Amino acid sequence: MNEEEVRDCMGETRALAESLQQPAAMAVALSGVGALHAARGDLNGALEIAAEALGMCRDDLALNEIVAIEITAYRQLAGGRLALARAGRERVLRLCSGDPQVGRELVGFSPLIWAEHLTGVIRAHEGRFEACWPQADRATRRARENQSNAPENLGWALGTLSLSAYLAGGMSRVPVPDLRRACVAGVEIAEGAIGNAYS
Repeated sequence: MNEEEVRDCMGETRALAESLQQPAAMAVALSGVGALHAARGDLNGALEIAAEALGMCRDDLALNEIVAIEITAYRQLAGGRLALARAGRERVLRLCSGDPQVGRELVGFSPLIWAEHLTGVIRAHEGRFEACWPQADRATRRARENQSNAPENLGWALGTLSLSAYLAGGMSRVPVPDLRRACVAGVEIAEGAIGNAYS
């Protein structure tokens, strides 16, 4: 979709949400549009949209809707806002209560496993590599166990290893057997199973 089509679609969605007297439902749509902005490299736009969506998040929304809004935490991380990313990740973990299926039907992947891989990425950004590697391994194992309908989780979890290795200053500092194979597998999932440039 081009920018004009996105604006038109969002206008229709906003009007529908208001006509149904559920304006907070617009927050879920905003979360998706924010992902589109991030994929196009417009991080400032993605962060603005994430802030608007989070501002609409209310307790009367369905659990899967709240989780879909809270996954904007990744954009906070990409924007260098580690405290906001940590807080969003913690909310997703709390809302999922250990259930990898919560929110999956709305966002298409497991928000719980996503939050576990995000934990590893956040720790790598903080320079806490001793805590990053076990978390990345846990997220990868969980994603493998639950990948039947959501290959994104496994692709992203494997991607955590390559990003963390980069932040650690090279592969020689990574206690992961055959890191290259894990990284290649992550790229293959992104290109094949997921099939979008963002991943």
